[in-house]
Amino acid sequence: MAGAEPARTSQSGLRTIKRRADFLAVRGGARWAGPAFVIEAKLRPVPDGETIGPARFGLTVTKKLGNAVKRNRIRRRLKDAIRRGAIELAQPGFDYVVIAREQALVRAFNQIENDLRVALGKVHKEPPGANGPRRSHGPRGDKSNRPGREPGTDGGRI
Repeated sequence: MAGAEPARTSQSGLRTIKRRADFLAVRGGARWAGPAFVIEAKLRPVPDGETIGPARFGLTVTKKLGNAVKRNRIRRRLKDAIRRGAIELAQPGFDYVVIAREQALVRAFNQIENDLRVALGKVHKEPPGANGPRRSHGPRGDKSNRPGREPGTDGGRI
């Protein structure tokens, strides 16, 4: 890729995603949601003649999580958790986007590290969509298997 800028590498060896197009390219890949963050992972396409590069991580911390001080603190906690263990579990050639949630600020750090290990294991075990639909009530309109409903009744309405 002649015109693309390479991902930045920090002193700890963490390669980061900076461009919006790279963040958007991860959408639709494998996904895992936890209390402190959501992680999405997708294999990067490799042009002919190039080798698979190391894993890259992108962090997203939205303004609804707080002011700049809180957002930066969340970002630092997640980056440190990635550096301390997730880099070894990340597969070469994959891009990962970590989307912070409110719990990332208050959750115990060792729990965040553990969540990252679990998440990386999960996103590589199952292909996207392997879990089936996210609904728990069956096909749309089928109300027979909802809790508290009996077939043939009006559901308690007058």
